[in-house]
Amino acid sequence: MTPRLVFLSIPGLRMKDLDRLPNLRAMTAAGAAAPLSPSFPAVTCPVQCNMTTGQRPNRHGVVANGLYLHAGLKQGDAPEPPPSVLKAERDDPCNVLPVWPLAATLPRVEMWTMPNTCVEAAQVWETLRKLGRARCVDETCRTKSPDHAHITSAVWFALLSKFCSADYICNFAPVHHPDGSESPWCYTRPYRFYGELHEKAGHFPVRHYWGPLAGQPASKWITDSAAVGAQKFVPDFFFVYIPRLDYTPQKFGPNAPQLANDLHDLDTLLGELRANFTAAYGEEPTWLVAGEYAMTEVDSVTYPNRVLRELGLLGIEERDGKEYLLPEKSKAFALCDHQFAHVFFNEKDEALVEKAAKRFKNEPNIDEVLYGKEDFQKYDIDHERTGQIVLISKPDAWQAYYFWNDDAKAPDYAGTVDIHRKPGYDPVELFFDRETKSIPLDASLVRGSHGAPVHDAAQKTVLLSSDAALLSAKKEFDDVDVHGIILRFFDVEK
Repeated sequence: MTPRLVFLSIPGLRMKDLDRLPNLRAMTAAGAAAPLSPSFPAVTCPVQCNMTTGQRPNRHGVVANGLYLHAGLKQGDAPEPPPSVLKAERDDPCNVLPVWPLAATLPRVEMWTMPNTCVEAAQVWETLRKLGRARCVDETCRTKSPDHAHITSAVWFALLSKFCSADYICNFAPVHHPDGSESPWCYTRPYRFYGELHEKAGHFPVRHYWGPLAGQPASKWITDSAAVGAQKFVPDFFFVYIPRLDYTPQKFGPNAPQLANDLHDLDTLLGELRANFTAAYGEEPTWLVAGEYAMTEVDSVTYPNRVLRELGLLGIEERDGKEYLLPEKSKAFALCDHQFAHVFFNEKDEALVEKAAKRFKNEPNIDEVLYGKEDFQKYDIDHERTGQIVLISKPDAWQAYYFWNDDAKAPDYAGTVDIHRKPGYDPVELFFDRETKSIPLDASLVRGSHGAPVHDAAQKTVLLSSDAALLSAKKEFDDVDVHGIILRFFDVEK
């Protein structure tokens, strides 16, 4: 049979959780497990890019979950669709990169939703396609045709995967309407495949993907639809992102009793996924499972934008008694992302950068203030998209985007679930009050976070495989090692 590898990327998964995941232990019983260290910044978009490119942010350019964009992403940077895309399908919307973002919308902050052209290094599915050839050892191999003799890949819900070069793709892509409302939808390749998934499982439950309702329905839709993709396309490599453990630790803490239910749910999904993929492939595939990052307990919060406002650097506009942060009108603003923040200056002024850095060093919950090439090289984040200052929290603290000093003047979006208008990640959305139908403006409620550099064993995750040989090279791994492990499985040398 043709060797096939399924890679599961699971944020929040730790070595200590394995005792409560019998199905995962069974999937990898013949293999091995090892500690895995996520690189800084330890958040979803950079870590997934680290694992899929084998490079860190200084090479792939994804320096956070959000970017402050001054220029559009070049259409010429988009990878060509794979050979499995038929000529008649080349003009389908999933294969034609739109001009994004429009010049009239720049500069702008964009969180999570950028197309794949923001990734500046080749990802593993592209390398497999270009350098690998499917190892056909019997008549069951689907790719014996000379035109399609490449290793095929499927990518399910990897962040930043829209318009990537994988053969088969599924990712959330809700339709945004002018009034701010959304309709559920997914970006898929082939283009019409989402219609088939909708018929089988309904719309992707995006409300259960993040925010106060985040939970099992979204992760189950992802794993069930992945099984449909495996049955229909039988790809050689399959990437699946399963976020089931991502939110309870932020609301209650990484060791809270509420996590037991999440682990039970995850293990149920993994048991179903194993059975479904084994049926789709005709035999059990090889499994590779990585925890993207681990949460730490937090009990304090820093507000970088309030510090910048104190320094007179923040651009604020008041409308109808509410205040709004205007990044493009600010001398400097902070894009906060869990336990770190990029501070962007709109004008080159080294004295001002140094003044702000000095002020941030006095913040009690900030562990490191990075500025200058040498500081950035310490963590391989020296890239043009990096802010002039990067703030790193202590392990027991995180950073909130709040910029107002009076809650009565907080912007209208502050009390709502709105990941697009907020200039930074807001885990307080998890505390939605059903009675008031609003988000409390109290960042101290958050009990778990991630993103800071790994300095303690509690910040490490776990890497498992059903094939012990894949993890035989080292006793501990870094996230960038995952890329090479995948290539070695397919006998591909970069």
